[in-house]
Amino acid sequence: MRWEIIEEYSETHIGQYVRRTEVPGGWLVESVFDRVYRSTAQDDNNGLSAGVGLTFVPDPNKEWQPKVIRTVGPTL
Repeated sequence: MRWEIIEEYSETHIGQYVRRTEVPGGWLVESVFDRVYRSTAQDDNNGLSAGVGLTFVPDPNKEWQPKVIRTVGPTL
């Protein structure tokens, strides 16, 4: 599957991106957030967290054309 990264944010200990891939009838869109501080964290403000969301965006004519930062995965 080829994914197009359409948003990306990176800072010390924090990474976030949004990517999409073409599927019949539209797009699958994934949002990922990672936060890593210390492995010895003692509370929620000083540890690890991650979140992922996946949704289908109907777009049968492929009209949604955001700026693509880069692609990842094999090309078909």
